[in-house]
Amino acid sequence: MDIVTYIKARFSETTAIYDTIGNDRDNGIIGCGFLRKNSWQQNNIDSVFSYYSGVLIIEGSGRYIDEDGTSVALYPGCFIQRIPGRKHSTLVNMDGKWLEAFLCLGKGLYEALAQIGLIKQDKPVLYTGLDSLLLEHFAKLFDEQKSPTFSRINDYLIRVQKIIFLAHELDAKNSGEKALSLIEHACKLIEHHVRDNITAKEIARRLNVSYETFRKLFKAKKGVPPHEYIVRKRIDTAKTMLLQGKAIGEIALELGYCDSFAFSKQFKKVAGISPSQFRINN
Repeated sequence: MDIVTYIKARFSETTAIYDTIGNDRDNGIIGCGFLRKNSWQQNNIDSVFSYYSGVLIIEGSGRYIDEDGTSVALYPGCFIQRIPGRKHSTLVNMDGKWLEAFLCLGKGLYEALAQIGLIKQDKPVLYTGLDSLLLEHFAKLFDEQKSPTFSRINDYLIRVQKIIFLAHELDAKNSGEKALSLIEHACKLIEHHVRDNITAKEIARRLNVSYETFRKLFKAKKGVPPHEYIVRKRIDTAKTMLLQGKAIGEIALELGYCDSFAFSKQFKKVAGISPSQFRINN
C-alpha cells in the first residue's frame, strides 16, 4: 500500500495533538495531525494566526486568499504556510474529500527559522507534490508526539525542521511540475467559466501569477496563447449549442458576445464557416 492510500485510510476522521511548552501559547505551541473538513464552519476566513502552521493538502481542493485579496488555487500537493500575524483565508470546496496534514510552531521558533532562511515568508503557498518522504515525516511526527517517550521540544523541532526544509526543497525542484499543474488548473477554470466570458488576465490573477508569466507558460505548454485558447473553447461550446438546436442570437447572448454579428464573425474566423453553415453541415 502506498503512503497516500495508507494515510487516507488511517485518518478517515480528524485526529490532532496539541501541547504547549511553558505558559506562553503563542511562542510555546506545538501540534500536528490530520484534519478532515466537510462544512463551511471549518473554513478559515480572514484568520490571523499568532503562530506558524504548515499545512499539506492530501485530498480535496479550494482557494487560499491573502490579505491583499489575491486568490490561489489549492489542490493535493500544495503546502500552505500560515505566517504569524498575516491575515488570510482558506476556502475548502465542500465535497467531503478534504484531508490535510498540519504542524504548528510557536512564533519565536518560527522567527528563528525564518531568520536563518529556512522559511520563505513571502511565499504562503508552496508546491511540494504528494512526496512520499514528506508524508512519512508527517505520520512519524504524529506518532512521535503521542508516544510516552516523546521528549517534546527536541524531538519535535528535529522532525518539524525536516518537514519545513523538505517542503521548501521540493517546491524549488518542482517548478516545472508546478507550471504544468498551474496550466491544468487554468484549463479547468476556462472550462468552468467559458460562458462567463472570462479573460486570460482574470485567470492569471486567480492563479496568483503575473499575466506575462502566465501567458508564456500557457503558450509553452498548450502551443497557443491563453486568449486564443479561450476563444477556441467558446467556439467549441457554441458548436455544441448549435447542434442542440439553439438560436444563434441565444448562443451569442449566453457566451457573452455583444450581438449575433460579433459572434458569427468570430465563429467563422475560428471554424472557417458561419454558424448557420456549420449547423447545415452537421
